[in-house]
Amino acid sequence: MKYLLDTNVLSLALREPNSPVALRLRAHPLAEFAVPSVVRSELIFGAIKGGNPVRLQSMREYLALFATLAFDDLCVEPYAQARADLEQRGLRIGALDLMIASIALARD
Repeated sequence: MKYLLDTNVLSLALREPNSPVALRLRAHPLAEFAVPSVVRSELIFGAIKGGNPVRLQSMREYLALFATLAFDDLCVEPYAQARADLEQRGLRIGALDLMIASIALARD
């Protein structure tokens, strides 16, 4: 795995199949990508919230193309360290974004 994809990238690739982002995704083997479990839940939430069962199924099928990296025990220390570092500097980011960052940090 080389790239960890976030919600904005996947949403744009779906919305605009000919965008530079979508073209770049298609230029690489699927094995080079992974999706954090947090991102999966954000995208599934959006599809459920939209109330369109066809869109929800399409999202499930699209996400099934990618490996998943879960927020698990490996992520606990990077999460705690990053949160502490940010708070010491007076910076805050959303909890989900911090979880995504800790998944990336934990898996190099």
